[in-house]
Amino acid sequence: MCWTYLYHPISLVLRLYAHLGLCIILVPPAHLPRLISLLSLLAHANHAHKHVAIDLPLAGALYTDCRFVGIHVVLFASYHLCLARTSPPPGCTAFAQKAAWAVKHVLSSPRADLREKPAFASRDPAYVPSRGSFMASHVRRAVVFFLARKAFRVVQGRLYYGNLVDGDYDQEKESVIRRAFSGTVQSREIWIRAWLPLNFFVDDYVSKNLIYSSLALLAVAIFQDDHTRWPPLYGSIGEAYTLRRVWGVWRHQMLRVAYVAHAKFIAISVLRIRSQALRRIVITLFTFAIAGFVHTIASRDSSLGAKLQLSLWLSIAVGIILEDCAMAILRIVVPSSMNKRPWTYAIGYVWVYLFYWWYLPKYYFPWAEYYEFT
Repeated sequence: MCWTYLYHPISLVLRLYAHLGLCIILVPPAHLPRLISLLSLLAHANHAHKHVAIDLPLAGALYTDCRFVGIHVVLFASYHLCLARTSPPPGCTAFAQKAAWAVKHVLSSPRADLREKPAFASRDPAYVPSRGSFMASHVRRAVVFFLARKAFRVVQGRLYYGNLVDGDYDQEKESVIRRAFSGTVQSREIWIRAWLPLNFFVDDYVSKNLIYSSLALLAVAIFQDDHTRWPPLYGSIGEAYTLRRVWGVWRHQMLRVAYVAHAKFIAISVLRIRSQALRRIVITLFTFAIAGFVHTIASRDSSLGAKLQLSLWLSIAVGIILEDCAMAILRIVVPSSMNKRPWTYAIGYVWVYLFYWWYLPKYYFPWAEYYEFT
């Protein structure tokens, strides 16, 4: 029956978005009403999880993704309702005006509150394309990313997955530094590790950019949205010379606002840390701890436990903190005239690659039993 489609994963996500939008425009920005509205949305999300109809067309395939999106709707609800206490501007008086504002500036703009967004042209940050240039650019980008995704999947399947054998993803091979001293690391392991950063970043980059360019064209061409609201999804790859810049500048920032806002709230309002250096460390730790918590909930039905998820995400945070400490020492030791020379950037890129060369087996190998090639 048609009513069962109200419990399709996509329908449930849209219902959560609608719930959040109504809370933003109808509930006054006071602590108690907003907290009650957040609790109502949590109850709605819990009800949706318990009654989702995964036997409907495409429901099973989209369930995990929709579950992930739904968790982030709740996270952004906490940010908009309780932390930022987002409300319609004074000029919006009619309900229709408030609803249009909520859809345009809140629900469809997770990066709206970012202080810095990727520039349309990395060499000219002030450049803003015309509407026609924007659409032509995204048509080209969509075609390029579609073809790149197809080509990468072929290479990935034939040259990598097609050549994996039993034992390549064994648990004991997750560690490499300790085993390197005992001489038990084989050349095959080194090459597998060398591929994993490409497997992780290239596929993610082309897939997300393909979706983003398609949505940008749909929003601008069909719904007549302002094209300036659609800056590039990723920053310049040249910015990815430190772990902090990989996550804070280069990679998409669709979730950054909510993650960092909650981490700042914990560090500043709950723990009341005054030291800027210590606060920066705590914010970094809690940002990635929240990411680990979100991924734990999203994959709760798998056997990959919360402890492993949190440790994986916190490993990135620890890497960033160690990187910050090393750079602070280098600023003291290395003369300022030598900063930002080409070789310093080269060292940064190598460091980032080697970190993921070490880290990604700890991310991929525990999931081996879920892949077809094992």
